[in-house]
Amino acid sequence: MNKLKVTTFHDLKVRLKHYYNYQKWSLLLILLMITQAIAISSLSPPKSTKINYQFPSPPLDQNFTSLANSLKFISSHNFTTSPQISHVIATQRYIYESNQGQLQIDAIYLNRGIDVARELKPLNINYDPQSLQPKYSSTSGHYITFTADNRAYLAACINPRGKATITSQEFIANRNRYDTSSDRLALYLLGRGDLRDNRCLLSIISIPKQKSDPAQYQLLENIWHLWYEYWQYHFPQ
Repeated sequence: MNKLKVTTFHDLKVRLKHYYNYQKWSLLLILLMITQAIAISSLSPPKSTKINYQFPSPPLDQNFTSLANSLKFISSHNFTTSPQISHVIATQRYIYESNQGQLQIDAIYLNRGIDVARELKPLNINYDPQSLQPKYSSTSGHYITFTADNRAYLAACINPRGKATITSQEFIANRNRYDTSSDRLALYLLGRGDLRDNRCLLSIISIPKQKSDPAQYQLLENIWHLWYEYWQYHFPQ
């Protein structure tokens, strides 16, 4: 009888050991699958799923026009980009009249992260490399200013989450930080969503260049901060 008890207890220990080993290896396998999924998502291009979006016209309310040096909205329309610009979802060009000339905002909604400077030439923006200035704001993130074709420019990629970026490395860092939530992972594993949100709103703001006039870049930065704030609340879902 005692021998039977010892054998039963031994069997229980063996079974528990096997159970814990199974749990350990199962957890390792799940972690490996998640790691592979993240790696594949990072290296693979975005899915070709059709995303429909129509830009508002105009997107900015009266607070924007009253704060931004009395801008007057003129018109807006979509436009065609170069075939070299891939994964374009929608485009819109907004024209405003300012006290420094006609201000233009080009919005290009993309389903991929970008290096902003590399996208300029395919958009026929032949900027002066020496004028390119990377800048950073604690409220809006990274952006660049530059000159091209007698216009002063400011450009950046507004992310769905996190601050604006100008390089692909910054964009990936944002995705690593903000797209690894348990909710997003659960939707991905269920096949109901992408693991990473690769969307970017490329924003290019420009005005006629005035010689040795720092106020033009101040105007661009004022517009940029208001534009960025607007899209924090209205970025497409």
